[in-house]
Amino acid sequence: MVPRIEPVPIVDADFATGLAGPAWSALSRWLDERGLALREEVRDYPTPIARCDVQLTKLLEHRGAVNAALGRMRALEAAGGDFPTREGVAALLARGPATDDPVEALLRDKLRASLYALPCLD
Repeated sequence: MVPRIEPVPIVDADFATGLAGPAWSALSRWLDERGLALREEVRDYPTPIARCDVQLTKLLEHRGAVNAALGRMRALEAAGGDFPTREGVAALLARGPATDDPVEALLRDKLRASLYALPCLD
């Protein structure tokens, strides 16, 4: 039977200057840009709009989810000083993605990887 390997938090002197800082910034920038693009899409949505317009509903849901995720990131930054704590970042990642976009999934995976490493097996 193969032993199960659990992720172990990386211990470093300065969390923000390690891999997490650039990964956090990249996700934040992407959410910011995606939020702007979604706001423009909603603003330019063709009218008249039917009450049962599924595309607009999905667009509004994505916009709200992106704005909420970005708001949580900003709140963590404000609470943690210059950079959120490792626990705050882990909690944010545990909430799940704001969209079904593969770019967001990749950025979240990079941020998650910056928080954890597999232990060395002797």
